[in-house]
Amino acid sequence: MKSSEHYLVNYRERLDVITSEGDFEAAQALVEDYGVKVDQDLHREVSGIVIVNLKHQLIEVL
Repeated sequence: MKSSEHYLVNYRERLDVITSEGDFEAAQALVEDYGVKVDQDLHREVSGIVIVNLKHQLIEVL
């Protein structure tokens, strides 16, 4: 299984190309790849990272 970092870097690179070129088909493929077919193990890993980061941000604000 690939790491969440690999998926995020790949997603960001594809998103940059889509926004710079206005490529609708690529945007649609991106949604299909990352928004519809969710790897549940990866989802749990990323969700945990997001929760930890939000907790740290809240602590900094308070």
